[in-house]
Parts: sequence; C-alpha cells; structure tokens
Amino acid sequence: VTGGPSSGDPTHLEDGQGVVIRRGADRIGVARVGARRAAVRAVCTHLKGVLAWNDAEGSWDCPLHGSRFASGGEMLQGPACRDLTPCDVPTADVAGSDPSDPT
Repeated sequence: VTGGPSSGDPTHLEDGQGVVIRRGADRIGVARVGARRAAVRAVCTHLKGVLAWNDAEGSWDCPLHGSRFASGGEMLQGPACRDLTPCDVPTADVAGSDPSDPT
C-alpha cells in the first residue's frame, strides 16, 4: 500500500489518497480525488510495472521508467503511450485485502 491508509481498505479513502489492492491475480488501484473514487488496473501500460499512488501529485506513478497517470487512468507522462484500464470501484468485498499477500 502506498500513499494511503495502511489498512489497504479502498472503501475508506480520504481525499487525495490511493491504494493498490489485489483482486485475484490483478492489481487494482483505487483513488479518491474530491468526491470521485476511481479504480484502474494498477499496471503500467509501458512495461507492466506495478504502479504506486503519489499523494503529492495525485497520480499513479510507475517506478520503472516514470510514467504517470491521473487518478482515473488518463496518461499524463510517458514513456507509456496508453491510458490505464478502468475497473469497477471495489466495495466492501475487497476491503481489507492484503496487497502484499502473494496468493
């Protein structure tokens, strides 16, 4: 979990926070900016790096080559050349998922 609640609970995000959770084998990034909560596949479209939420910039950032994406997945900065895939916003069924759990 980066840039958000240490619990990894996507249902209780404060404004400007984001978390990465697991949904099966997928990594889902959930962020809240203003009244809007958005969920995206948290894998960079460039070389498949797992994204981290950047509280200071309010963006999803790739640690591999610096690609950045808006909370809703729109590409802000390359080298990625595609937006992130949107996902359904998780509800309580995934609250408490452990993003570090490899299973």
